[in-house]
Amino acid sequence: MFNKTIFSVFAFAALATSSQVYAGNFSGPGTTTISPAPGATQSCTALSNDISVQLSNNVNAGYTCSGNEFVAATCHSAGTNKSQTIPCTYTPVMEDGNIVGYTPSASQCPSRAVGQDVSPTTATFVGRVAFIGSSGGGTVGAADLGGNCDGDTVEALTAP
Repeated sequence: MFNKTIFSVFAFAALATSSQVYAGNFSGPGTTTISPAPGATQSCTALSNDISVQLSNNVNAGYTCSGNEFVAATCHSAGTNKSQTIPCTYTPVMEDGNIVGYTPSASQCPSRAVGQDVSPTTATFVGRVAFIGSSGGGTVGAADLGGNCDGDTVEALTAP
């Protein structure tokens, strides 16, 4: 639940203002501020205001700001490695203001084309998962980590 809250904060705070790509990652415990200010330690010019993110112990976060999209992911390094059934979510892919497809939240999730039902489905994951969300639409969903939860891994999940 905590990871989903982080993504909601990230996703709703994003605002399109730049075409440059910025990425970063950080770990808990503690608070990290992501700022639209150029040269900030955790920079994101797609934001209109600073965001303060409070992470618990062993929680890692990564983000990418690219043009008008802000994508964030989190994971817990002591998360379960057991088989889990997780909801799949779908983010619309836009071109010239039109939906041209959907990106599933994880490779285990079934693909969806324009006109297909994008109601949440489920997929089975074995190993640790991250939660990822985007200002581009859709909802927060699970993503397969491939077993490793660290800042670089979750940042890589956010790459455009």
